[in-house]
Amino acid sequence: MRDNIVILETIEIKLNEVAKEYVSGLSLRESVLTINDAISLSVELLDESEQSHEVVHAHIIAKLLLQDKEEILEACVLGFGENRNKSIKNCGENWVDFVSAPMLSLLNAKPVLNANHFDEDDDYGVADCHGFVGLLIGRGVEDAYDLVSLQNEDLFKFVSEIAPPGRIHICKLVLRGENGKWIRNIEINGHGTIYFDSPQYEILPPENGYITSYAIFHYFGDDKHIESRQKVDDAIKLFIDIMFDFEGDMDKAFSALIENGYSPMLANSICCFTPTAFGRSLVSGLGITFDDNYIRLSTIENKKMELMSHAVFARSTVFAEIVKLEEPEKYKLLALCSSIVNMINDSLNQGANPEDLKTASTILTDPNMTENETHIALNKVIQELKRTS
Repeated sequence: MRDNIVILETIEIKLNEVAKEYVSGLSLRESVLTINDAISLSVELLDESEQSHEVVHAHIIAKLLLQDKEEILEACVLGFGENRNKSIKNCGENWVDFVSAPMLSLLNAKPVLNANHFDEDDDYGVADCHGFVGLLIGRGVEDAYDLVSLQNEDLFKFVSEIAPPGRIHICKLVLRGENGKWIRNIEINGHGTIYFDSPQYEILPPENGYITSYAIFHYFGDDKHIESRQKVDDAIKLFIDIMFDFEGDMDKAFSALIENGYSPMLANSICCFTPTAFGRSLVSGLGITFDDNYIRLSTIENKKMELMSHAVFARSTVFAEIVKLEEPEKYKLLALCSSIVNMINDSLNQGANPEDLKTASTILTDPNMTENETHIALNKVIQELKRTS
């Protein structure tokens, strides 16, 4: 408990140093730091018994009243130092450096402390919503590294798609280099949503260290988005359960989704994208090159789009990692229902090298199309593949 208080005391001291004009009232009582009678901060130390003296892993939880409803923003923050005391204090300092700018901007309804405001029309920040993003800050990165140019990249791409249902979220972005490639780690609401990928940016990654930024984004006034995301999540969870109950029978699972009130379009998307996401998760460490697009069949013109731009696939990638840990039998069954896994197994059984394999675009059919219309649209896809191969 003493470590929690030291983190909060450090936050209080540093806020008074760097943000005094925005924090007119600070009060630390019973392991809770209150800011302007509007934000209550508490600290949860994770895996406390396993933490080393040099690294501290904490979740700093902010409770705040927004539009007459309490909201919780949970930020995952690390602290580093040569001993336990310095690591604890560094954790509090890092919250101020990384999180306080978007948090206080939200509280003041304007960007403060070098934070930037974004809305659905901006090229930076989180797409399709409003919020505040803090500066990019490097730790252990070479001094000459060009952080300014990196800010021109779409660093929070797909964050809106992987975000869970809810009015407001906090997102932690961590970027680092590995063998000359970017590795991006996204965490939303603590560890509630975790996503890794390897984006391609114009600028090369640093040779050492990592780069971090936090963003707070919200959907106030957009109840339809929140309801839609909740419906997607509920349908995916139901699909995972009924696929296990039906021993992988996709037709029965599709019918069950319809019987439970979900539209044929949503049910069809889940039957397509959820097994695909689970299958890709299962074979992700084999070195296979995945096509990150899907083709939506149409009676007019087939359309190629990014897989992660579809909320069902994006949320399914999140659920895949959760189910993998919590319900491994369901995870394995659903992954093995993926056509991708079946095709990869066939290729490996024939002696193929995994690193030589490349998947094709995922095909999303339209349940409103007739069998003949689907056949014609698929032929167009095949002809295009032949033309470009």
